[in-house]
Amino acid sequence: MAVIGMSIRSRYLNGKTSISVILPDISDEDDPQRFYSGNRKYKVLFLLHGTEGDHSDFIRQTAIERYAQERNMAVVMPSCLNSDYMDWPSFGIGLSVRRYITEELVPLVHSWLPVSSRREDNYIAGISMGGRGALSIAMEYPELFSAVASLSGPPLCLPRLEESQAYRAFPERYRNLIALSGGYDAFLASSFDAWGQIDRLAEKGALPRMMLAIGKDDPYLDDYMLFKEHAGEKGYQIVFVETSGYGHEWEYWDSTLLVVLDFLLQSRVE
Repeated sequence: MAVIGMSIRSRYLNGKTSISVILPDISDEDDPQRFYSGNRKYKVLFLLHGTEGDHSDFIRQTAIERYAQERNMAVVMPSCLNSDYMDWPSFGIGLSVRRYITEELVPLVHSWLPVSSRREDNYIAGISMGGRGALSIAMEYPELFSAVASLSGPPLCLPRLEESQAYRAFPERYRNLIALSGGYDAFLASSFDAWGQIDRLAEKGALPRMMLAIGKDDPYLDDYMLFKEHAGEKGYQIVFVETSGYGHEWEYWDSTLLVVLDFLLQSRVE
């Protein structure tokens, strides 16, 4: 694979930011002139890191480079701090992460790189915080992504937020998100409410294909099971993957990426 490191000035992040990109590499059989001048349009995955992560996590901790090469697809990995992939106008001079992903990064990737801009060729996924972020972004912007996958990042059941394992692990995080939204009721009505977004989109028939994956030793398993129950009651066609013997860790995320990629590319739909 070709691995590209980009440092760009972002209007929405109000400063420089880093991006890692994986593109399929030339093979021994390819003619270089034809390969590099050809009008290739690869399918592309936007892959989001978790808490305390950055654009380099998946390259350092997983075999994503090999997985993408085998599937002839591109992968884009941004750095988004511990933002929960939300807009934070009160941080410094402004940090609009949601707008950066959807209104800056996506157009940049489609215009500068040999990837397809068609919705059916664009996917988004992430781990932990990035998994919840991917779900929220895909549901707020269903016109951008045809499929979404969350690894160890189940959506919160907001009416029971204080009872969730995620809230008990990071109460300050969710207090800050509530304040950002303008209060608890506004938080319940915000784009962070994946449960509500799914209910609204399902009525319109606009849901992207969705997969949620988790290890049975994961600390957020109860949150995941609550959402699985909710989806079953509503009749949503969501793929749920539970694997025994793994927790909230890179060993699990690396192995499960194979399942996720095949789901996104529609070579595995259960």
